[in-house]
Amino acid sequence: MSAVALNLNHYAPKKSVVESMLDVALLLANASLLMVVIEQGPGFNSEGLNDVGNQSNLNIQSNVGTGLVFFTVIFNTFITAFGVQKTGL
Repeated sequence: MSAVALNLNHYAPKKSVVESMLDVALLLANASLLMVVIEQGPGFNSEGLNDVGNQSNLNIQSNVGTGLVFFTVIFNTFITAFGVQKTGL
């Protein structure tokens, strides 16, 4: 099998553009959340996390979120280990 050389002249600019786009997306998300916080003001009360009535629902949501992250990591590990590779080039 022959190894395919990575052309750094094409890879580096694409990587820089993608990183810049991710930075802009993060900046916009933070700005959006900051606007929400400013609009709500100091008198805003979120759902009580210490309320006993909410504990079972919040526990279920936490477990589902943890399970989704776990399966995503396992799935991505299998993709990395057994992923599609170009052959015959």
